Amino acid sequence: MKLRHLETFIIVADELHFGRAAARLHVPQPAVSQTISGLEDSLGVELFDRTRRQVRLTEAGERFLEDTRRILGDLEQAKHSARRLAAGERGQLRIGFTVACAMSRIPSAIADFMKSNPGVEVSLRQLGTAAQLEALALGRLDIGFSVLAQPDDSIQRRLVAPDRLHVFLPAQHPLAVNEEVHVSDALRCPFVLMTREQEPQMHHAFHGLCRELGIEPAVVLEVDHLEAMLAFVAAGLGVSFAPSATNKLDASGVISRPLVPFIAVDIHALWSEQNLSPATRRFLQHIDGSLSLTSMSQR
Repeated sequence: MKLRHLETFIIVADELHFGRAAARLHVPQPAVSQTISGLEDSLGVELFDRTRRQVRLTEAGERFLEDTRRILGDLEQAKHSARRLAAGERGQLRIGFTVACAMSRIPSAIADFMKSNPGVEVSLRQLGTAAQLEALALGRLDIGFSVLAQPDDSIQRRLVAPDRLHVFLPAQHPLAVNEEVHVSDALRCPFVLMTREQEPQMHHAFHGLCRELGIEPAVVLEVDHLEAMLAFVAAGLGVSFAPSATNKLDASGVISRPLVPFIAVDIHALWSEQNLSPATRRFLQHIDGSLSLTSMSQR
């Protein structure tokens, strides 16, 4: 039994006339009669009562017509669903992000995508950079957002939101009177730092700056979370570095100042080309349009 047999049967059932059905199908009438006869033979039942004056459905034909309409409707829905899935309009999208990225325009871009693509099931996870890279490589995450990420060859990245590095200081810190703080002055202060396990690239960049400037760092505490880092800065334990977007956390007792010279800590989208799904590809196209890049002078 072929799909065209079912489609021919429905048209004959609609017309109850083999000649009109043949005209609709643009085929000779004998071909229509042959198709219906073959369908009846394969089913082992008569679908139509035929006389010279009329054609009508048998009881079996009426039931078969109901089932055939449902089957073809389900098939059309299946084709539609497959096309939507291939276009990225349906499916699953697992997104990872750091706290600093959550303070940027990325949440708005995600929310807009969810509104315009209700068929995509989006799940969000707050993860450090190292955890994101691991999850992407293992196929447990579809896309991530982080700063200073240096992925290996299996992970792609794309700049989506420029930012610059600020120093975060206790409100009464002597450097707070400056509109900008030189990086060498900040690095000579006691420091609260994110752990290497959570943010390996930030850790690496910090120690690289110290070596470059010939400064022996005084790291008094390492923490796993940005909120904890700011809390200990507010308590006066030390200073710290973070992207300027971190200011949106509005931590009481903490102020930030831009570092000079300028240090970029741009937010990047991260994904695995090997595991790139249609929904992920559609989301990447969305953020390309919604997160227009600002110039460095606007950071």
